[in-house]
Amino acid sequence: DGTLWMEVPSVGGRSPDVPVAVRPRAPAPQTVAAAALDTRVQYFRRHTSAIDDSAFGWVTASGVRGELDIEVTLALDPEELPRNYVVRLYFAEVEDVREGERRFDVRVQDHAALDDFDIVGAAGRVRRTVVKELRGVAVRDKLIVSLRGRTGSLPPQLNGLEVELDR
Repeated sequence: DGTLWMEVPSVGGRSPDVPVAVRPRAPAPQTVAAAALDTRVQYFRRHTSAIDDSAFGWVTASGVRGELDIEVTLALDPEELPRNYVVRLYFAEVEDVREGERRFDVRVQDHAALDDFDIVGAAGRVRRTVVKELRGVAVRDKLIVSLRGRTGSLPPQLNGLEVELDR
């Protein structure tokens, strides 16, 4: 279908050089000892068989957790006119987490996209892929997806991000 898939960070081989930045929202640790234990951004990888039911298990068996902003550069000129995109967010709970234990908000281009989102609640169980599609997302040069946790909840999680020009 012409979709280019890549992993961030790249560990399975060379990936196309699309600028992607993953930035924690919390301040950096102030001591060397604290920096060594920094868990603001946590990447995880599981085997595809960890996801039970999806053609996209190879996407959702890995991901990133934390209160963070993901920035994808889609155009090199910040003066470019905005273009509309379809943004698909992929989720699957790979841990033994019960409904309600991981709740978070997702913002796209600083607009609410998912409010109080619960992966297990949306999927009906763990190890099942959920895809949330957003149409007409206007982007000038950088797409920004923000994950914001809820008090008393496990850290936010995103397993995959797909961006397609909205035609």
